Amino acid sequence: MSDEQELKSFKNKVKEMIELSEQLPQDVFSAVPDEDTVDIKISGAFSRAVGKALEYVLSSIDPLEATRALEYIKADYKDVDTDLVKDYDVAIWVLLNIQNEFNAQAGLQKKTRIYDREAFMGALMSKDPDQITPLTDDEIAERVVANQKEIDTKLKAQKKKKTTKKKKKD
Repeated sequence: MSDEQELKSFKNKVKEMIELSEQLPQDVFSAVPDEDTVDIKISGAFSRAVGKALEYVLSSIDPLEATRALEYIKADYKDVDTDLVKDYDVAIWVLLNIQNEFNAQAGLQKKTRIYDREAFMGALMSKDPDQITPLTDDEIAERVVANQKEIDTKLKAQKKKKTTKKKKKD
């Protein structure tokens, strides 16, 4: 099915759902049961917007409250007095779960690409997404090799430092 046909099919299904929901009496509504899941498509841009919303919420509250909210989430709300849970706790939990699920699905679906962090952030700040381009396989390989050399150099320096300290003690 082509993208155009898929979009048309989707629009028809949405139209049918709206028509059906309009036929329901006013005292009922449709909802997804808690145990069911719904697959949705989320773009990378929307995922970044979720991240910005999460940053906004976390920076808008007292740092101690933000830490407490994150600790509740880390504990999966086990042994947490539900009377202590605030609306922003729920907002943080929702945003983190959307972001985590998006990242997991992106990896499973092989949708992720590798980018230069500084260039990526610069393009975002300049609001010019056309400048955001993934690194090539060769560029990634060069960086991995350079990073490994840097790590090896640091490890050798640390080892040399320990050897020098031992000799001084003797």
